Amino acid sequence: MKKPAIFLGLTLLLSWPDTFLSFGSGMNLYTAGGLVVAVYFMFTPSVSAVITQKLIFWSGERQFSFAETKLAASEPHLSLMQNGAVPVKWGWWVNSPQTFDPPLIALTSRDRKKTIALAFERAIWASSNTGDDRACFHLFPWFGRIEPGQSVTVRGRLYVLRGGPQEAIKRFRKDFPKLTATKAPLGIQLPTSHPPSITGHVGLGETNAPDGRTLWADNRSLYRNGKPWMPVMGEFHFTRCPQDEWRDALLKMKAGGVDIVATYVFWIHHEEVRGEYDWRGQRSLRDFLKLCHELGLCAFVRMGPWSHGEVRNGGFPDWLQKPDTQAVQESAAAAAGAGTMGALQLVLPNKLRTADPDFLKLAAAHYREIAAQMKGLLWKDGGPVVAVQFDNESNDLPYLFAQLITRLEVDDQHWFFFTANEGIVPEFGFADEKLRHCKQGPGIALTRRNRNGAKVNFVVLSPELALQFWKLPLAGRNRVVLSPNALLPDSENQVRLETLGGEAPQFAVFPELTGVRLDDRAFPGQKCSSVSSFLLSSTRARAEGRTPLSALKNAI
Repeated sequence: MKKPAIFLGLTLLLSWPDTFLSFGSGMNLYTAGGLVVAVYFMFTPSVSAVITQKLIFWSGERQFSFAETKLAASEPHLSLMQNGAVPVKWGWWVNSPQTFDPPLIALTSRDRKKTIALAFERAIWASSNTGDDRACFHLFPWFGRIEPGQSVTVRGRLYVLRGGPQEAIKRFRKDFPKLTATKAPLGIQLPTSHPPSITGHVGLGETNAPDGRTLWADNRSLYRNGKPWMPVMGEFHFTRCPQDEWRDALLKMKAGGVDIVATYVFWIHHEEVRGEYDWRGQRSLRDFLKLCHELGLCAFVRMGPWSHGEVRNGGFPDWLQKPDTQAVQESAAAAAGAGTMGALQLVLPNKLRTADPDFLKLAAAHYREIAAQMKGLLWKDGGPVVAVQFDNESNDLPYLFAQLITRLEVDDQHWFFFTANEGIVPEFGFADEKLRHCKQGPGIALTRRNRNGAKVNFVVLSPELALQFWKLPLAGRNRVVLSPNALLPDSENQVRLETLGGEAPQFAVFPELTGVRLDDRAFPGQKCSSVSSFLLSSTRARAEGRTPLSALKNAI
């Protein structure tokens, strides 16, 4: 009959702070201040040289000896962290970059017929000391964070086995099935069908080139010649580089993976003297775009009028930036006298990048010059220009048609609040529609429905009303408040309005409120467009009403 593999197995329950065990002079629990930190085995110096060769760990399914670890040959006090454990530093021990997992350590005899092994359900650190007469190896159980007065128990097993280390790993897997169970692979559920493709929602202009190339977009991607396209765009400023170096630079960009070349048209580089444009040599936008097309590169033209690009005045010519200088006055007067510029037009510095008519007239003339350079080179003409950019870094410029302030959702409707800019009629463009001019005020300027059928309302406030705009949590939800007074929220249901004079505070609220209460006096709201307006006789009021908008229409 075959002898059983196990001839001794002990269950270890190591608890802090109540455990102290001793197995003769061979095995001990190492304690520090009452805390059990390690189980270690002591050997005579005569066997110390053998330990590193016969001390076995595992990394997944791979078995390795202590001698195979990095630094084992040169470091007598070597330690290993369990995989995933936070590295620790203790005493004179040096951590190996190699880790072990599962939390099992085994020492086999020279003839590999007997093995002693130690395992814990949680371990953190293992070590071997072969450098002096205290030849030993350790396995540190992991107790986690121990709070004052708390008792923590870690279950372990001590094996004394017939056979080699493979017997130890078999017993470990049987005794700690949760630690060794094969984890199920990560499951990813892919959608069975793609969402429908949506096109026409972006005004792309002509998408078909005369030579058959196509460029278009849907709600998922850009497409070039019918295939999804993730272009790489790189900057090259043609007026800053000698013309005979353009080709070499563009070929390097193309070799680096660039698909689209973006370039600025710096106004100051082309109209240094008012009325005298220079498109020659390295200032030739047309020659540069032709070269891009020849090399198979698309082009993205940043037209200004203001560019930044670390150029003087952000790209504005000196005569535009500083119209009060004598040289500018003389050049402008000469141009006007020759009949090339019409009436003398000078723009004050504070009117640049605004809706000032003189500035816009000059910018339009600059655009016409650029358009002449690009004629026949747009994508629709078979050329390289796939897009242009108006101005630059223009998030909050006052010559935008309207600027979005905030949005709200009320009664399954979407509300977008914009502010108009002085001197510009607000316009909105939608796919397959002509531009729509909008009226300014607190009411609805226009309404559309989104793809889900929900109403989308656009409110365009005048510049004066925009200065009175507040958004704050009030009476159970976020609301828009218009008030010339300072609003100081005391709580979600109470605000303080402060005035500069003795006039009665006033404000309008959206979504509407059923009313407001001042001390014990109630003030009903007056319906005005989409808001409820209030005129008070004191400076502190409490808002009332959590009723949705549909029920408030008849409540005021």
